Amino acid sequence: MNDKIYEKIKKLMALSSGSNFEDESNTALTMASALMEQYNVTVKDLDEYSRSQEFGKLTNEQKEEARLYKIWEKQLMASIAALFNCELVVSHEIARKSTMHILGREGNVRTAIAMNDWIVNKIKADAKAKYPGRQIASRNSYALGVVNNIISRVDKMIGERTKRAEQNGWGLVPVNEVKEFMKQQYPDCRVSHTKGTMSDSRAFGAGVADGANIGLNKQFGLKSIA
Repeated sequence: MNDKIYEKIKKLMALSSGSNFEDESNTALTMASALMEQYNVTVKDLDEYSRSQEFGKLTNEQKEEARLYKIWEKQLMASIAALFNCELVVSHEIARKSTMHILGREGNVRTAIAMNDWIVNKIKADAKAKYPGRQIASRNSYALGVVNNIISRVDKMIGERTKRAEQNGWGLVPVNEVKEFMKQQYPDCRVSHTKGTMSDSRAFGAGVADGANIGLNKQFGLKSIA
């Protein structure tokens, strides 16, 4: 089904329910019903289309070619995705290379990506400044230390958020729509559970210390994605 048809039906449905003029509202509803009958579109189809637009995969520049991610990059993105009630999925399209996707509500995904990209660039810049030249192992250990600190803080924030939700009675058994949609639309993707190894304990410790200074303000990135 052409997405343009779905979008046209959605606009007509919105007009029919939002118009202050009865004639305009009735005309829009009639046109929407006619299109749905012509193209055999059901209300369920419209709902699934809307969900696919809202929960669709979204990466930097919308799509990103498969590449070799460092372990700490996967760990960081998985943690930041969780912070914004999203889910990281990884598809392995090429041997040793992968494409990472964040699934969730569009606003959450965009903010998570903005924050993740900023942190990744900062980690790389700081690691290069502290361990120049060929100190690749030290740079990697430093990055792992930073991410280790961030993951610990994010886990604590999520735990506090969950506790508040339970105290306020916001559902004893919450349904994770993102995971449900992920299983339906991306059965070949899997949640990333990678572990990193560090070879320079001093660099790792320096990373843990610096990681405490990286802000995790949930309002981050709104200006840059507006």
